[in-house]
Amino acid sequence: MIDAGPGPRILIVEDSAVQGTVLRRALSGRGYAVEWARNGAEALKAARRLPPDLVLADIEMPVMDGYELCSNLRADPLLARTPVILLTSLSDPEDIVRGLNAGADNYLTKPFQEDHLVRRIESLLNPVSQPENLDGLIVRVAGQDFNIRSDRQQILNLLISTFENAVEQNRELVRLNAELSRAHREIEERNQTLETLNKQKNEMLGMAAHDLRNPLGVILTYGLFLLEEDSTLTEQQSMFVTNMKRCAESMLHLVEDLLDVSALESGTLRLRLSPVDLKALIDETTRLNQPPASAKDIELSTSLPEQELVLQVDGPKMEQVLNNLISNAVKFSLPGTRVQVTLREEPDQVVLSVTDQGQGIPEREMGQLFRPFGRTSVRSTGGERSTGLGLAIVKNIVEAHGGHIEAQSEVKRGSTFTVTLPRN
Repeated sequence: MIDAGPGPRILIVEDSAVQGTVLRRALSGRGYAVEWARNGAEALKAARRLPPDLVLADIEMPVMDGYELCSNLRADPLLARTPVILLTSLSDPEDIVRGLNAGADNYLTKPFQEDHLVRRIESLLNPVSQPENLDGLIVRVAGQDFNIRSDRQQILNLLISTFENAVEQNRELVRLNAELSRAHREIEERNQTLETLNKQKNEMLGMAAHDLRNPLGVILTYGLFLLEEDSTLTEQQSMFVTNMKRCAESMLHLVEDLLDVSALESGTLRLRLSPVDLKALIDETTRLNQPPASAKDIELSTSLPEQELVLQVDGPKMEQVLNNLISNAVKFSLPGTRVQVTLREEPDQVVLSVTDQGQGIPEREMGQLFRPFGRTSVRSTGGERSTGLGLAIVKNIVEAHGGHIEAQSEVKRGSTFTVTLPRN
């Protein structure tokens, strides 16, 4: 297989079809006339038929390897001075010695850069002339000529020791790469295990929460019935039932939150979109949060558009978002302050914000706000309980609508939570 070119003729000896093709294309692309032989015996016949200017041979080949080919070339008077570059995978320093004994002129390690290969070829095709009576030896390295005054034995010892160091470093790199690959595989396996366990956790959490919701609902209903319908309760019994009702409400809220988190993390949350008037939804949610706000002497006000603002959203889920944000603002605000709910319309989006004059959140804790069970050092001002799930649920619901939520806060000045929803 010959690629004719205007440059010097190079005989490639490589049994690998991939490596042979790479070398042939690289050198013919540089203008060399290239012939490709598949083993040493085939290469020797080709060289005797038409002597090349340089031989580039792999070491490990069937029929005749690179060392034997080099020895045969040196034994042939017509080919004895043909430059030979042997290709090696840099396995053992003994390769260098065997190559020197066989008469090789140079080595090239695999894998190699094309430019580096061409420089090696050019340095052999255009050797440095050695001036007469020169004290030393002229060598060319990286395109520069150097005068080496060491004797040949020193030069040989230095080159072989350098090669040994390179071999050891290469072995260490191979070992480290193997360890890295093994560690990478172990991490992937552990990630897959964690993903499976997390999925199972969500499924079990969802099932447990679902099974708890009905009995808690029954307890809450019976508690309300006893408080509203049974006038025979003593003061102490009424207190017991009131505490039971409060605990059932708290547990039911936690169970509902757990179900929401389970659905969100498992990807089973499904939005039921319909036209919803956000202005009316804010009015209703604000009205429902008015009693706890009034109990803490907190002013709960709104700033809304005059006209209705209809958006395609999941009404109950959006009510959940509003209720979480407003109830949180009331929960963490001091008595005598104000909570403001604002809704405004922009050309391509709708912006909803809830602003309080509460305690504010330390800057270092802002990153925990929207994480499940993420808690800050800020505590409710009226002893209200928090599951630590509300804002995580809010974030997921908002993002499921294609929206975005962010928080701004300043300690002792208050916080603002802003929800941005795209226009339909």
